[in-house]
Amino acid sequence: MEMKAISAEDLRAIWRAAMDSGKRDFAMITLVATTGIRAGELVSMSLSHLDLKQGTAWVNGKRGWRKVFLGKASVQAIRAYLQERGPGRYDALWLNAQGKPITSDGIRQLVDKLAAQANVTGRHNLHAFRHRVAQAWLDNGINAEIVSKALGHADVTTTLMIYGNQDDRRVSQAVREAEMAPFYGPSETEDLELSDIADALLVVPNGPKHN
Repeated sequence: MEMKAISAEDLRAIWRAAMDSGKRDFAMITLVATTGIRAGELVSMSLSHLDLKQGTAWVNGKRGWRKVFLGKASVQAIRAYLQERGPGRYDALWLNAQGKPITSDGIRQLVDKLAAQANVTGRHNLHAFRHRVAQAWLDNGINAEIVSKALGHADVTTTLMIYGNQDDRRVSQAVREAEMAPFYGPSETEDLELSDIADALLVVPNGPKHN
């Protein structure tokens, strides 16, 4: 069955638009695009359940609490957002323009806005991001058992066909090694700093830099 995934080209275009939109939007899109986190899980993120030193976050989704592993790009993007966010009366990580916790609908509206700004007309709903992550991880050799745990799948017989318990160390290592894979095809990922990745994304193949 064909995965209904966002294309790598459209993903990069939306990421560039998020980069121009602001630190919060850039951090959220980076997280969605590199972890496959669900909308409800994303908005459940809180300061008290976030450990940037360890690169982990506990999120609460439709199947309860689970741990999400963050790679270098996500950690750096969240750190930059937190410097801009500053202290507030809410424990929620992501705040809207009014300084209140953002909702799942707010996330979807944001992605639609960024897609429009990037002239993306293809599939770009949040589940398409999730499919893209799963596809990229599998294409880059992460076994289905680790993909299953990293994405928080409950029934691998209908999702990845294989299920097995994996320890946190194996999941963490595998996800971080392939963190930027969703933005590229197989064998194109490099171990770059976030600033280098951002600079590379600003260059449009066979064309001028993005403004």
